[in-house]
Amino acid sequence: MEYRNGLPGVGSSSPFGDQHTGLSQGALFGFSVALVSYNVLAVIKAALRSVHGELIIANEVSDYYLAGHLGRTYDGMMIAVPEEE
Repeated sequence: MEYRNGLPGVGSSSPFGDQHTGLSQGALFGFSVALVSYNVLAVIKAALRSVHGELIIANEVSDYYLAGHLGRTYDGMMIAVPEEE
């Protein structure tokens, strides 16, 4: 099995030959981060819906403000929690 960039089977053994797919590793990483972030927001909204009901969450919760709140919480945790030495 051929390993290139840590991934098994990626390389000349590709069914598409040696052609580049056009996607860089950075683009794939960015897409993966966006996908995981969207799933986190979906899970949070599902938890809120189970507690407060569909109608309240649909009308009163904004994805924009929810994401902003999560970002501010993370920044606050980075200030409050000391770094390991």
